[in-house]
Amino acid sequence: MPGPVAYFEVVHSQDGGGNSGVNVTDIAFNVSGGDVGTPGNDDLSGGDGDDVIDGGGGEDTIDGGDGDDTLSGGDDNDTITGGDGNDVVEDMDGDNTIDTSSDLGQAALPDRGYPGLFPADSDPNDDRDMVTTGDGNDSIRTGDDADTIVSGGGNDTINSGIDDDEVYAGDGDDLITTGEGSDYVEAGDGNDTVYGGLGPSFPDELNITDEDTGFPSPDLVTDNGMDTIYGGAGEDVIYGEDDNDLIFGGDDNDYIDGGIDQDTIDAGEGDDTLIGGQGDDFLDGNIGNDEMTGGDGNDTFLELSAEGADTITDFGVGDTGSITDGDQTNNDFVDLSSFYNDTTVADVNAAGGDFDTPLEMMRADAEDGRLDGNIDGTDYSGQIGGVDLTLQDGAGGAVTGSALTYDNTNVPCFVSGTLIATRRGSVPIEELKAGDEVITMDHGFQKIRWIGSTTVPAEGSLAPVVIRKGAMGNERDLRVSPQHRMLVRGWHVELMFGKPEALVPAKALINDETVFPLEGGTVDYFHMMFDRHELVYAEGIPSESFHPGHVGMGAFAEDAREEILQLFPELREDVTAYSEPVRPTLKVREARVLAENPELIKE
Repeated sequence: MPGPVAYFEVVHSQDGGGNSGVNVTDIAFNVSGGDVGTPGNDDLSGGDGDDVIDGGGGEDTIDGGDGDDTLSGGDDNDTITGGDGNDVVEDMDGDNTIDTSSDLGQAALPDRGYPGLFPADSDPNDDRDMVTTGDGNDSIRTGDDADTIVSGGGNDTINSGIDDDEVYAGDGDDLITTGEGSDYVEAGDGNDTVYGGLGPSFPDELNITDEDTGFPSPDLVTDNGMDTIYGGAGEDVIYGEDDNDLIFGGDDNDYIDGGIDQDTIDAGEGDDTLIGGQGDDFLDGNIGNDEMTGGDGNDTFLELSAEGADTITDFGVGDTGSITDGDQTNNDFVDLSSFYNDTTVADVNAAGGDFDTPLEMMRADAEDGRLDGNIDGTDYSGQIGGVDLTLQDGAGGAVTGSALTYDNTNVPCFVSGTLIATRRGSVPIEELKAGDEVITMDHGFQKIRWIGSTTVPAEGSLAPVVIRKGAMGNERDLRVSPQHRMLVRGWHVELMFGKPEALVPAKALINDETVFPLEGGTVDYFHMMFDRHELVYAEGIPSESFHPGHVGMGAFAEDAREEILQLFPELREDVTAYSEPVRPTLKVREARVLAENPELIKE
């Protein structure tokens, strides 16, 4: 029936009695604004304008043309094309081909544009399509602006074009390409392949790193590829590509490559392969035996108890800084402090181990190339927890020994809190406060006037000196700053130096066996002041309190210095006015005699 036709009317009259009727069949409209197909194979075109076309049953071919069209193919295998405009396409079951991307001509522009290449889209809302399909193996392609695609079951091929699209795929083995834009994808169940950007036919050089790694980087638009992708159940292959992506693998054995920039990957359950790629990435293998490769950049890995046997293939390879500078952000990092800490050290030692620090225990566990609680043939996993992690150096070798530090594992180098003898008993120094009474060697209980701390990198001249348990009669390992002075006494001291008791800087007692420096991570140094210089008991042996005239006050922050000066105003003019040193101090060269003869410093 040729148009234009607004409507048609059938008038039927019957002479006499009986049943009669009129059959109206094979009528189709070819008019702008409201085409209706037949149950057969229709070929319908809408042309320009806002059309409503329903192909009905059969294998239809529908072209909505330009305008804000509403197109429906019905069941069976339909082919639907939409032009410029905000189209709504609904096609039910069948192997359908839907393409609304004809707007991707030279006039199509990304919403954000790109400096120096093309401007931003002047109207980011004039080509926003909504496509919904039922079950079947569909081919769906949308174009410019933010589109929404919802597909049913079947093995669908989906390309959402440019700008910030949403894709919800049903069950089946789908192939999804999101193109330019920060897209949201739920791939659904099935063995899906998702490209969170350009498809594999485009060169990798079109993905530009946010970081300046040489021309054409840095990326001048860093938020036009920030995709969120959910793989769902099934063995998915997911590529994040450009910009900072958020990727969830879901169940089963997935392969996930974050691509460039700073990605967050959670592989979900299954034996997964995770690749961070370029950038500072966060990788969580989750449940299953996972293989994780951070790639370039300072990557963070998550390791939790009893989630499977994981491998990090390139731990430390992409580091941009030192692993002993106290900065945990300029190197690869995996937080293992829930497994290796003071509590687990005590539990392991109670079970037959002999470790002084969590770091020492972790390094011993790593010696066989695997962190799993098995140390020197003894299974301590019940004490340490359900860790099972292999760290490799990028070439298949194990990461062990000094390559594991506080900086890259968060495992502390030092036992918590030096114990100080107080009226309340032995108390960790970090729990003391001004007004607490501490036992001093010369004047009994004395109140703390001031206490503070400084945090410094534990390296070089700032690294703490470890005095092993028993080396000077101490009840536990004692860690002090290199300049901190310890009390030495006895007939040999008087014989050699003419003094029955003297103070010695800890660094002068280093013998690399029972007294030695320990580098790695950071260290908190605590300082106590009393009304006068005192000797207190740290881990059971005499050690000096803070004396500003000895080390000066330049190491303190301004607010800490001011606090001390308010308590001791005489120090504003002369820091030596505080107090006479509680004992004379040996010169370093004099104390070297003691370092060379460790037996002489034992109590």
